[in-house]
Amino acid sequence: MATDSFFANSASLNMTIGATSVTVAALKNVSFTPKYEIAELYGIESTHVRARNKYQLKVDTKVEYAMWDADLDYVMYAFLGGQYTAPTGVATDSDAAGLRSQCPLFNITATVYNTGRTRTITATAYNVVFAEVPFELRENEYITRNLAGSAESVSFATATT
Repeated sequence: MATDSFFANSASLNMTIGATSVTVAALKNVSFTPKYEIAELYGIESTHVRARNKYQLKVDTKVEYAMWDADLDYVMYAFLGGQYTAPTGVATDSDAAGLRSQCPLFNITATVYNTGRTRTITATAYNVVFAEVPFELRENEYITRNLAGSAESVSFATATT
């Protein structure tokens, strides 16, 4: 039985916003946590569960990164504007009918290598929605973006390099 070890300090992150692919540098932390709601059936004749079924998949998605192109900040522009347009120099919220209620969806792909750099695991969270995109300035620290949202689905693929 072959086993691989994967080191979390060797990864790359790519976000797809609409038809635009954005590579993010200085990746810090990424997590994809798929979870289901579970329905359990009990009967009056026993205290044990008689049946279980899962439903309503939700993938909690968290990403922390630094070093992005401020002139092409598609994440903030799409989030505030409600649409996938190229950044124009000013990111502001849209109050236009048809846009103010839109939730832009993001695909987030993280690829990590094994310690021998011979295999990869690529995790992709699809249709991620963020309720907030923080812009926090902490004294004596680099600015990082901490995003937490939920995805519609997730996939994990392995490959030999």
